[in-house]
Amino acid sequence: MLFKYSTCCEKLIVTIGVIMSILGGALLPSIAVVMGKVVTNYDPGTDRDVMLSEIQKMITWMSVIIGCLWFFSYFQYAFMQHMAERLEFTLKILYLRAIMRQEPAYFEKR
Repeated sequence: MLFKYSTCCEKLIVTIGVIMSILGGALLPSIAVVMGKVVTNYDPGTDRDVMLSEIQKMITWMSVIIGCLWFFSYFQYAFMQHMAERLEFTLKILYLRAIMRQEPAYFEKR
């Protein structure tokens, strides 16, 4: 119903925001997978250098995932917030125009 007052550009902004939200949500389970591999690689019976190199590799992956998650989440929020502000402004203008078109007797009913 609210998108009835939106332009094509605003609908595109929402679509991009939704895609960013889906991508950010899809990345969340991968954090658990990487952390599980970190715990699996932490075996006191293995060589210390091998264990540290594997854990460093997993930490690098974790950093990449968190960076991508930040990127997707930030732009999802930014696009949705921008759309909400534009829609709010449009609705306020339409409301004000509707009020200003009323006859003076409309306001004197009380």
